[in-house]
Amino acid sequence: MEISEIVSLPAGLDRLVSESEADGFRFVRRLVDDYASGRNRFSGCGEALLAVYEDGYLIGVGGINSDPYCNDKHSGRVRRLYILKDYRNAGVGRALMEAIEQHASKSFKVLNLFTDTDAASRFYVQLGYNLVREEKRTHYKVLS
Repeated sequence: MEISEIVSLPAGLDRLVSESEADGFRFVRRLVDDYASGRNRFSGCGEALLAVYEDGYLIGVGGINSDPYCNDKHSGRVRRLYILKDYRNAGVGRALMEAIEQHASKSFKVLNLFTDTDAASRFYVQLGYNLVREEKRTHYKVLS
């Protein structure tokens, strides 16, 4: 498994888009649309988009942005995290989150995120995120 920061949308992202949409999720499509329009290219200070590859094959993606819902410049937001189903529960998501947190720790003190699924909520709690019930965030973690 290889995780790397990317500066353009990777080949193979169409599979992540179609699988996520088949499961009723639109956020990977939003990643593509926002990137194409220039709305979010993960290019601000401290921001990054990371891709996970297995044998050269894209299996996951996720990024970090400055949190647009928070007035604190030290708050980042985990965005657009998706791992293909065949690679879940094998440490891929954990490894990607560790890479995101490592990158984020250079610029941010707190990471926020929003999820609306119980499975994702449990995943983030297992990674040390605190569960909150707010309009714009469901979890946060203070980085060390």
